Amino acid sequence: MNEIIERLVISFSDLEANKGEFRSEIARRLKILPSDVMDIWLETEYHGVVHQFLYVSLNERLSKSDLEKL
Repeated sequence: MNEIIERLVISFSDLEANKGEFRSEIARRLKILPSDVMDIWLETEYHGVVHQFLYVSLNERLSKSDLEKL
């Protein structure tokens, strides 16, 4: 169990340290400006198995057609 918690802490630390790089890479892949990526966060659930979810918040000024292209 300690090993699982250690991996989760490392994942969280990696995310926090690399948010700028993640923001740039996500923007590049989605073909939007990095400033349109508002926030990135990680959520973890444990139900016998650890599941991690990466959430990305995008600028609300992106149009519906922009989002459909994603």
